[in-house]
Order: sequence, then structure tokens, then C-alpha cells
Amino acid sequence: MSYTTILTDIGIAKLTNSQITGLPISLTEIALGDGNGALVTPTQAATALKHEVYRGQINHLYRPEDDPAQIIAELVVLPNVGGWTVREVGIFDSEGDMIAWGSHPDIYKPTLLEGTGMDFTVSIRALVGNGTNITLKIDPGVVIAVRKWVTEQVGAHNDNINAHGNMLEAHNIDLNAHNNVISNHNSDVNAHNLHELPWIDGGVATRTGDRTLTLMGNLVSNFPKGKRLRLNENDAYLCRVYGDSTYNGGKTNVTVWFDDLTRQTVIPATITKLERSRLVPQDTANGALMVGNDSIAVQDMLMASYCCGGYWSD
Repeated sequence: MSYTTILTDIGIAKLTNSQITGLPISLTEIALGDGNGALVTPTQAATALKHEVYRGQINHLYRPEDDPAQIIAELVVLPNVGGWTVREVGIFDSEGDMIAWGSHPDIYKPTLLEGTGMDFTVSIRALVGNGTNITLKIDPGVVIAVRKWVTEQVGAHNDNINAHGNMLEAHNIDLNAHNNVISNHNSDVNAHNLHELPWIDGGVATRTGDRTLTLMGNLVSNFPKGKRLRLNENDAYLCRVYGDSTYNGGKTNVTVWFDDLTRQTVIPATITKLERSRLVPQDTANGALMVGNDSIAVQDMLMASYCCGGYWSD
């Protein structure tokens, strides 16, 4: 299956007018659609997507060095936005007209509430010609800086030996300026917990054993291996999903293990509230050990990978 982006009739008309008059075309937004459940074949006569599910401000617009007759427009979709499949994309100008329409490989964009999340960047190429004046009209309070752009800007700044002036010289006099702060921070096992986002309501749970609980319905995707949980709004009952959750007889079955290395904590008799972390658990090479090995050494290893390093997500 090949995927393509074409100019619409109105897009062609506006580009032609721009080449004749020299007046720029201001591109502002990219829309995403699910194609009404099927792949789309873009046509020039179209004025809208088959079925639009999301629209956002263009994050970056430029001409590639390998072909300046093209433009590349990029849109960044944040982890908390989604719940739909992308099959089509459209570029819109400041007057609300669709300038280009393209097909897109099936990609499902989840949300954090589904138990996982990701930054999603859509990049669209369109052939507009060398003589067309294309501009990007943005609201700087809305646009999102992508990692590549930030890295390039920071790199260019740091390459300038005068960028930091006396501040850099004064800082480097103390070679331990950063090391002492990092050492003190990491010595507190709870320091990283301050960076965790607010908890999500996990649903109505019932205790079925010292380490097991059940929830009505198929909620397996909400409780992946390693997901951090809290019971009864009490940090004394911080725990994680142990192994893979299962769904049987209309119920989701979850086994937990507690961060308390003494392993004396058990699920309280009555669960008044179950909460789960907004952050995605970070799978590590040690993750498989959660299924069959419950030694203190393994717990220490998992705590190091999930509790601390696992709180930081790209």
C-alpha cells in the first residue's frame, strides 16, 4: 500500500495565485482523521477530511534541503490526547481551506487513561513548487517545541563560547557544583516520587487475597505489569502490578507486590479507593523476573529500575 499527499483544487488555485501575485499563503493547522474506518484515496476536489478526529496548530514548517520544491509540515499530539486511529491528514490555511490532503498508515493513538501514552508527531510532505511563498502563522502560546528543534537550538547556543560568559566560568570554578546536588537528591529514595503526576481513579476493586484484587469488566489494559498503584489514598499501601493481569468471568484479576521490602504489607480488608499512576511503567530486562522470583535481591533490582529510573519518561 502506498501513501500519498496531493494538493486540493482550492490549494492549487491559491498556490497559482501566490506565484502570480507574490502574496504568501499562511498555513496554520493540521487535521487528523480516521477515514470513517477505512484507508482513504485523496482526491483534488475534497474540501475536508473523510472524518476528522483531531486538529492542532502546525508545530514546524520548512522546506527540506534535498528538495526545496516541497514543504514539510509537522504536528505534535501530546500523550493525553487520542483514542482514535489516524488514516488521513490535511493541511489547512489561515482562511480554513484544506490546501493538501494525504493518506496515512493505520496508527492508533492511545491516551494516558488507557494505560499507555506517547508523544505523536505527524510529518506531511507536499509538493508546492519553488516560486510559492509559504509562511507559517502560529500562536506562540500554543505551539509545542519538538525535541529535535530544542536540541538543535541548545546545541547552537552552547557552541558559542561567549554564550554563558562569566556565569559559566564562575560555575566551573566549583567542579562539584552539580555532583553534590545530584548525590544528595539520589540519596533520598523518595526524591523522585515528588515528580509523579496526580493519581488516576483505578475503579472499584475488591480484595480477594493478601496480594490479589478483582475489578468488574475487562480492565487488563489499565493494569499492565509494573503499573504503580495506591490503596485507600494511603502511601503506606504503595504497590505495583505483579506479572500480567488476567480477565476471566467478566472480572479483571490483578496481583500486586509492595514497595515495602520487608514484604509484610498486605492488601487492606476493605478497599475504599484504588488509584493508579498516570505514568507509563518502564519495561526493563528485569521485568520478566516479576513473574516467578520474589527474592529481596530481585525486589531491590526492580525498585531501582521501576521506582527511580522508571519515573522518567521520554
